[in-house]
Amino acid sequence: MTNPLSSIVVQPRGPEILPGTPEYEWVASIIRAVERRAGLPGGWNGRLYEERNPGVGGAIHRDGAVSMQSAMLDVVREAYTEQGPLIDDDKLLVRLTAVTVVHEARHLLTDLGDERAPDAVKIMSPEEFVLEEGLNDTWTHRHVDAILQDIDMDTAVPEVMGVQAPASYPGFMKATDGLVDGVARISGQTPEQVRDTLHRTPRPQRFNALADLVIDSRLGDLMPDSHRAQLRHRLSGPVRRELANFAELGVAAGIPAETLAEWGEQQGGKAIAGLDAELGKVETHYRAWHEQNPGAESEPPRPQPSRQELILLRQLKAYAESEPPQPAVAEAAPDVAAAAAPREPSTAGRPGGPATAGRSGGPATAREVAHLQQFLGSHTASSRPAGSTVDSGDPTGQRPEPARRPRDGTARLSARYQPSRAFR
Repeated sequence: MTNPLSSIVVQPRGPEILPGTPEYEWVASIIRAVERRAGLPGGWNGRLYEERNPGVGGAIHRDGAVSMQSAMLDVVREAYTEQGPLIDDDKLLVRLTAVTVVHEARHLLTDLGDERAPDAVKIMSPEEFVLEEGLNDTWTHRHVDAILQDIDMDTAVPEVMGVQAPASYPGFMKATDGLVDGVARISGQTPEQVRDTLHRTPRPQRFNALADLVIDSRLGDLMPDSHRAQLRHRLSGPVRRELANFAELGVAAGIPAETLAEWGEQQGGKAIAGLDAELGKVETHYRAWHEQNPGAESEPPRPQPSRQELILLRQLKAYAESEPPQPAVAEAAPDVAAAAAPREPSTAGRPGGPATAGRSGGPATAREVAHLQQFLGSHTASSRPAGSTVDSGDPTGQRPEPARRPRDGTARLSARYQPSRAFR
């Protein structure tokens, strides 16, 4: 499928908004409140710029900077100083601006991890994009009221507290909600425990983290840990495939939010059904061996590996032995915004991406198994939470911006805003 980011045109960021200005201090207060609520260290570098792309409400840049539409910040400033009640359109725009800042600030707390690992899923690949934005949107809408109370906006501009802002990604929210609930059911954890695991796991390893929850709860006593890498790939395959299949449709223009939410719920259900089916096969394999070999000191054989799984295991062994240095995140030039380039499917870089997810390539022959088995090594470490870094949101422009009455010569806003989803 086409990478949904392939058509994005990113413009340079605008002038810097300096500390001490009302706009800067308001954005900074929200970012700090998001860090406290999430309990994670932030990745903001303290720089705020005007966003020049008319279809982008806010964005996170690779160097840790934030950019926001100055017109959106203008209406927030006016809301604090306006004498008399706000009109309904301005209430909504103030609320949308706050939601956008919370959304982008939450992206700042994610860890980019190491995309070069053979079992990593590329950041901004279709399936990773759906998972990150769905998790982020759900977190944002669950916490935005508490965050506005943290910065005393409920007393300064109380009218915005009763306003319901639409979700940026209603389909992705429902898809990830279904995925989280399904994994919680299978693993015996609560949905919040599953969400916390995902939020604290580096983004390239989140699908492995989901598989780890299932493996540890359902297969931990049946299999040797040296089989973990193969089973991570096999169990996460249906999830990666179904989310990737929904990425482009989930940001399509002209589709009602209710329809996107319905489709997302169906896609999340398909992902869990596929995971459940693979888990049943694997669990049957191990239980059958243990029933036939009670009390055996030897380990059960791994499930018949596919060619792709054998190649992955060989790559993981070579990768572990090479001990590559951690990649540095290059700081973007202050006046240049680099869009995330679409990535071609790659068996080496992203096993089970949009072109391969869920496809095993067929079982390997006995000769291939014998030939490649010597390369198999243990890749047993469970996914671990990590620190923070930066990311971004979405410039599709699907969310309509309400009409706003001109004040003090301020031009009527005409753009249609969503959070930016491109790395800048």
